[in-house]
Amino acid sequence: MRKTTKAPGFTLAELVVVLAVISLLLSGGLLLTPALADATRYRTTQQRLDTAREALIGFALIHGRLPCPATEDSQGQEAPLGGGICLRPYDGLLPAATLGLNGTDREGFLADGWGEGASHRLRYAVTAVRDGAFTSADGLARYKAASGLGAIEADLHICDLESGLAVAEPDNCGGALRLSGNAAAVLYSTGPNGAGAAGPLEQINPYHHGGHADRIFGRRSRVGKEAPSGEFDDQLIWLPWPELALRLVEAGRL
Repeated sequence: MRKTTKAPGFTLAELVVVLAVISLLLSGGLLLTPALADATRYRTTQQRLDTAREALIGFALIHGRLPCPATEDSQGQEAPLGGGICLRPYDGLLPAATLGLNGTDREGFLADGWGEGASHRLRYAVTAVRDGAFTSADGLARYKAASGLGAIEADLHICDLESGLAVAEPDNCGGALRLSGNAAAVLYSTGPNGAGAAGPLEQINPYHHGGHADRIFGRRSRVGKEAPSGEFDDQLIWLPWPELALRLVEAGRL
């Protein structure tokens, strides 16, 4: 008598279990997708800020100065061309075309990871001490010759908004701790909300309320609209003058 064997496969009960597991995995994946996309955009933005910061240092090592910020109509080039006294030192755009950065839009600007358009372009501020010494040809060398290397100071201030509310006035972090008072440059993204500031914390950074002529910037971890202080989603980094000075001295540019 020939022995029969059962054909491999799933029983109806097994198929029901498998379909249930697949359904759970898919629903979990759909729930995770927005969070994963958000994290990816955040990392992309941070990478672009870090790359821009290194590009600023590289530019300074070649030219002996930092570039001026771009303006909305400068096609991603510093304004004015060739540096000097910057047109928008505190509330301008990253001059991505001048820096030769990849990934710029048709107008020469570099956006953050949150989208295209004017409100998502990376912002850039630079110290304007001594009538643009940091952004003028041989300006730092003349500053050093006149006052000595130890007397050169930048004057952009970074406030720790985790510790309190800052005040948008020169040299004043208000109730917030000051993370730096000697930054040569600041780079930041306006985050997923772009120009739409939802609370007082973001108002410290110039772009959110049309710009202001001060040297105060704020940084903190992200919080949503439900926070008592309102939303904050800017990503901000800076270039301390001591770090830039060391690099310039090592390269023989200062």
